[in-house]
Amino acid sequence: MAYSLDIKTCFLRMGNDSIENANPMNINNNYRKVLHYAMECLEYTKPVEGFGDAVAYTTRPWVLLFCSSRKPIETAISHIFIENKGDGPNKRILLQDIRLCYVKNIHELRAILASIHLSPNSETKTDIISWIHQEKQGQPPSFVCVMDLLELLLGSDGTFDPDIPSNDRHLYIRFDQLANILALLTETCSYLDNQAKIWEQPFGHSTRLTTLLVTDNGCLLSLPEGQQKGKLSQPNNNGKVLETLYQIIVYYLGNIV
Repeated sequence: MAYSLDIKTCFLRMGNDSIENANPMNINNNYRKVLHYAMECLEYTKPVEGFGDAVAYTTRPWVLLFCSSRKPIETAISHIFIENKGDGPNKRILLQDIRLCYVKNIHELRAILASIHLSPNSETKTDIISWIHQEKQGQPPSFVCVMDLLELLLGSDGTFDPDIPSNDRHLYIRFDQLANILALLTETCSYLDNQAKIWEQPFGHSTRLTTLLVTDNGCLLSLPEGQQKGKLSQPNNNGKVLETLYQIIVYYLGNIV
Protein backbone atom coordinates (compact mmCIF):
# COMPACT_ATOMS: atom_id res chain seq x y z
CA MET A 1 0.00 0.00 0.00
CA ALA A 2 1.44 3.37 -1.00
CA TYR A 3 1.11 6.52 1.09
CA SER A 4 -1.57 8.85 -0.26
CA LEU A 5 -2.05 12.56 0.38
CA ASP A 6 -5.74 11.81 0.92
CA ILE A 7 -4.70 10.14 4.19
CA LYS A 8 -4.64 12.82 6.92
CA THR A 9 -2.96 10.74 9.63
CA CYS A 10 -0.61 7.86 8.91
CA PHE A 11 2.13 5.67 10.39
CA LEU A 12 4.69 4.94 7.66
CA ARG A 13 6.85 1.81 8.05
CA MET A 14 10.03 2.21 6.02
CA GLY A 15 11.24 -1.38 5.89
CA ASN A 16 11.22 -4.33 8.29
CA ASP A 17 14.92 -4.69 9.03
CA SER A 18 16.53 -2.06 11.26
CA ILE A 19 20.02 -3.36 10.39
CA GLU A 20 19.38 -3.08 6.66
CA ASN A 21 17.73 0.28 7.15
CA ALA A 22 20.82 1.50 9.04
CA ASN A 23 22.73 1.36 5.75
CA PRO A 24 23.52 5.00 4.83
CA MET A 25 22.10 4.51 1.34
CA ASN A 26 18.79 3.20 2.71
CA ILE A 27 18.60 5.94 5.35
CA ASN A 28 19.08 8.53 2.61
CA ASN A 29 16.36 6.92 0.46
CA ASN A 30 13.92 6.85 3.39
CA TYR A 31 14.50 10.50 4.24
CA ARG A 32 14.18 11.48 0.58
CA LYS A 33 10.90 9.57 0.41
CA VAL A 34 9.50 11.59 3.33
CA LEU A 35 10.78 14.86 1.83
CA HIS A 36 9.04 14.04 -1.46
CA TYR A 37 5.79 13.35 0.44
CA ALA A 38 6.19 16.72 2.17
CA MET A 39 6.79 18.53 -1.13
CA GLU A 40 3.75 16.83 -2.68
CA CYS A 41 1.68 18.07 0.24
CA LEU A 42 2.97 21.62 -0.30
CA GLU A 43 2.14 21.44 -4.01
CA TYR A 44 -1.34 20.14 -3.18
CA THR A 45 -2.06 22.90 -0.63
CA LYS A 46 -3.16 26.13 -2.30
CA PRO A 47 -1.34 29.26 -1.14
CA VAL A 48 -3.06 32.56 -0.38
CA GLU A 49 -3.46 34.46 -3.65
CA GLY A 50 -4.67 37.90 -4.73
CA PHE A 51 -2.91 39.92 -2.02
CA GLY A 52 0.43 40.59 -3.71
CA ASP A 53 3.81 38.86 -3.76
CA ALA A 54 4.78 39.88 -0.22
CA VAL A 55 1.68 38.27 1.31
CA ALA A 56 1.97 35.23 -0.95
CA TYR A 57 5.57 34.69 0.22
CA THR A 58 4.77 35.10 3.91
CA THR A 59 1.71 32.85 3.76
CA ARG A 60 3.18 29.98 1.74
CA PRO A 61 2.18 26.59 3.19
CA TRP A 62 4.98 24.97 5.16
CA VAL A 63 6.05 21.68 6.74
CA LEU A 64 7.19 21.01 10.31
CA LEU A 65 9.50 17.98 10.36
CA PHE A 66 10.87 16.56 13.62
CA CYS A 67 13.98 14.38 13.50
CA SER A 68 16.73 13.36 15.90
CA SER A 69 19.69 13.29 13.46
CA ARG A 70 20.92 16.26 11.48
CA LYS A 71 23.21 14.60 8.91
CA PRO A 72 20.76 12.14 7.22
CA ILE A 73 18.09 14.75 6.54
CA GLU A 74 20.60 17.36 5.35
CA THR A 75 22.19 14.78 3.01
CA ALA A 76 18.78 13.88 1.59
CA ILE A 77 17.96 17.56 1.02
CA SER A 78 21.29 18.08 -0.77
CA HIS A 79 20.59 15.14 -3.08
CA ILE A 80 17.14 16.46 -3.95
CA PHE A 81 18.64 19.88 -4.70
CA ILE A 82 21.11 18.23 -7.09
CA GLU A 83 18.41 16.08 -8.71
CA ASN A 84 16.25 19.14 -9.46
CA LYS A 85 19.06 21.49 -10.46
CA GLY A 86 17.86 21.69 -14.05
CA ASP A 87 14.13 21.64 -13.30
CA GLY A 88 13.70 25.27 -12.31
CA PRO A 89 13.29 26.72 -8.83
CA ASN A 90 9.98 25.09 -7.90
CA LYS A 91 11.35 22.05 -6.05
CA ARG A 92 14.02 24.13 -4.34
CA ILE A 93 11.37 26.61 -3.16
CA LEU A 94 9.33 23.73 -1.76
CA LEU A 95 12.37 22.45 0.13
CA GLN A 96 12.79 25.90 1.65
CA ASP A 97 9.27 25.57 3.05
CA ILE A 98 10.25 22.48 5.07
CA ARG A 99 11.23 23.55 8.57
CA LEU A 100 13.47 21.08 10.39
CA CYS A 101 13.23 20.76 14.15
CA TYR A 102 15.86 18.57 15.82
CA VAL A 103 14.81 16.81 19.03
CA LYS A 104 17.21 14.70 21.10
CA ASN A 105 14.52 12.69 22.86
CA ILE A 106 10.79 12.26 23.33
CA HIS A 107 10.80 14.81 26.15
CA GLU A 108 11.96 17.59 23.83
CA LEU A 109 9.32 16.61 21.26
CA ARG A 110 6.62 16.63 23.93
CA ALA A 111 7.77 20.03 25.23
CA ILE A 112 7.52 21.61 21.77
CA LEU A 113 4.10 20.09 21.04
CA ALA A 114 2.79 21.17 24.44
CA SER A 115 3.97 24.77 23.93
CA ILE A 116 3.02 25.26 20.28
CA HIS A 117 -0.11 27.21 21.30
CA LEU A 118 1.87 29.64 23.49
CA SER A 119 3.35 33.00 22.58
CA PRO A 120 7.15 32.93 22.11
CA ASN A 121 9.54 33.85 24.88
CA SER A 122 10.85 37.36 24.21
CA GLU A 123 14.34 36.25 25.27
CA THR A 124 14.46 33.36 22.78
CA LYS A 125 14.79 34.20 19.09
CA THR A 126 15.87 30.94 17.48
CA ASP A 127 13.37 28.32 18.68
CA ILE A 128 10.61 26.95 16.44
CA ILE A 129 7.82 28.72 18.38
CA SER A 130 9.47 32.12 17.83
CA TRP A 131 10.01 31.30 14.15
CA ILE A 132 6.31 30.47 13.65
CA HIS A 133 5.22 33.78 15.17
CA GLN A 134 7.94 36.02 13.72
CA GLU A 135 8.55 34.57 10.26
CA LYS A 136 5.18 32.94 9.51
CA GLN A 137 2.96 35.37 11.43
CA GLY A 138 1.45 32.50 13.39
CA GLN A 139 0.56 30.41 10.31
CA PRO A 140 0.17 26.73 11.31
CA PRO A 141 2.00 24.07 9.26
CA SER A 142 0.11 22.14 6.59
CA PHE A 143 2.10 18.97 7.20
CA VAL A 144 3.62 17.64 10.46
CA CYS A 145 6.06 14.74 10.35
CA VAL A 146 7.88 12.90 13.15
CA MET A 147 10.73 10.73 11.92
CA ASP A 148 11.59 7.43 13.65
CA LEU A 149 9.18 7.88 16.57
CA LEU A 150 9.68 4.39 18.05
CA GLU A 151 13.47 4.76 18.12
CA LEU A 152 12.97 8.17 19.72
CA LEU A 153 10.90 6.49 22.45
CA LEU A 154 13.52 3.80 23.01
CA GLY A 155 16.37 6.31 23.05
CA SER A 156 14.55 8.29 25.75
CA ASP A 157 14.34 5.26 28.05
CA GLY A 158 17.35 5.31 30.34
CA THR A 159 16.99 1.58 31.04
CA PHE A 160 16.99 0.50 27.38
CA ASP A 161 20.06 -1.40 26.15
CA PRO A 162 20.94 -0.18 22.62
CA ASP A 163 22.61 -3.54 21.91
CA ILE A 164 19.26 -5.36 22.00
CA PRO A 165 18.86 -7.37 18.74
CA SER A 166 16.94 -5.51 16.06
CA ASN A 167 14.09 -8.03 15.92
CA ASP A 168 13.43 -7.59 19.65
CA ARG A 169 13.54 -3.81 19.96
CA HIS A 170 9.77 -3.41 19.71
CA LEU A 171 9.39 -5.54 22.87
CA TYR A 172 10.83 -2.66 24.93
CA ILE A 173 8.42 0.05 23.75
CA ARG A 174 6.15 1.08 26.59
CA PHE A 175 2.50 1.05 25.54
CA ASP A 176 1.60 4.01 27.77
CA GLN A 177 4.38 6.20 26.38
CA LEU A 178 3.47 5.37 22.79
CA ALA A 179 -0.21 6.10 23.43
CA ASN A 180 0.60 9.36 25.23
CA ILE A 181 2.80 10.80 22.46
CA LEU A 182 0.38 9.73 19.70
CA ALA A 183 -2.48 11.33 21.61
CA LEU A 184 -0.49 14.55 21.97
CA LEU A 185 0.39 14.54 18.25
CA THR A 186 -3.22 14.06 17.13
CA GLU A 187 -4.50 16.64 19.61
CA THR A 188 -1.86 19.11 18.42
CA CYS A 189 -2.92 18.62 14.79
CA SER A 190 -6.57 19.16 15.74
CA TYR A 191 -5.54 22.42 17.39
CA LEU A 192 -3.55 23.38 14.28
CA ASP A 193 -6.61 22.67 12.12
CA ASN A 194 -8.67 25.12 14.16
CA GLN A 195 -5.89 27.71 14.17
CA ALA A 196 -5.52 27.42 10.39
CA LYS A 197 -9.22 28.24 9.92
CA ILE A 198 -8.87 31.33 12.13
CA TRP A 199 -5.57 32.38 10.53
CA GLU A 200 -6.85 32.12 6.94
CA GLN A 201 -10.29 33.63 7.56
CA PRO A 202 -9.20 37.24 6.71
CA PHE A 203 -8.00 36.00 3.31
CA GLY A 204 -11.27 34.25 2.50
CA HIS A 205 -9.23 31.11 2.05
CA SER A 206 -10.47 27.65 3.05
CA THR A 207 -7.82 25.33 4.39
CA ARG A 208 -7.37 21.58 4.33
CA LEU A 209 -6.73 19.54 7.46
CA THR A 210 -3.20 19.32 8.82
CA THR A 211 -1.54 16.14 7.57
CA LEU A 212 0.25 14.07 10.24
CA LEU A 213 2.88 11.53 9.21
CA VAL A 214 4.77 9.41 11.76
CA THR A 215 7.56 7.18 10.45
CA ASP A 216 9.44 4.11 11.64
CA ASN A 217 12.78 2.83 10.40
CA GLY A 218 12.51 -0.92 10.96
CA CYS A 219 11.61 -1.08 14.66
CA LEU A 220 8.00 -2.16 14.11
CA LEU A 221 8.02 -5.62 12.53
CA SER A 222 5.34 -6.94 10.21
CA LEU A 223 2.45 -8.79 11.79
CA PRO A 224 2.40 -12.51 11.02
CA GLU A 225 -0.18 -13.38 8.39
CA GLY A 226 -2.49 -15.02 10.93
CA GLN A 227 -2.54 -11.88 13.07
CA GLN A 228 -3.19 -9.67 10.06
CA LYS A 229 -6.45 -11.57 9.65
CA GLY A 230 -7.28 -11.13 13.31
CA LYS A 231 -6.26 -14.66 14.36
CA LEU A 232 -3.24 -15.54 16.48
CA SER A 233 -1.78 -18.67 14.90
CA GLN A 234 0.93 -18.92 17.57
CA PRO A 235 -0.03 -16.70 20.52
CA ASN A 236 3.15 -15.77 22.39
CA ASN A 237 4.56 -12.76 24.18
CA ASN A 238 6.24 -11.41 21.04
CA GLY A 239 3.06 -11.71 19.00
CA LYS A 240 0.89 -10.13 21.69
CA VAL A 241 3.25 -7.17 22.10
CA LEU A 242 3.39 -6.59 18.35
CA GLU A 243 -0.37 -6.85 18.02
CA THR A 244 -0.89 -4.36 20.86
CA LEU A 245 1.53 -1.89 19.27
CA TYR A 246 -0.42 -2.10 16.01
CA GLN A 247 -3.71 -1.61 17.85
CA ILE A 248 -2.43 1.53 19.62
CA ILE A 249 -1.10 3.04 16.41
CA VAL A 250 -4.27 2.29 14.43
CA TYR A 251 -6.43 3.70 17.23
CA TYR A 252 -4.71 7.10 17.07
CA LEU A 253 -3.58 7.33 13.44
CA GLY A 254 -5.97 5.01 11.64
CA ASN A 255 -3.49 3.89 8.98
CA ILE A 256 -0.27 1.88 8.92
CA VAL A 257 1.45 1.83 5.54
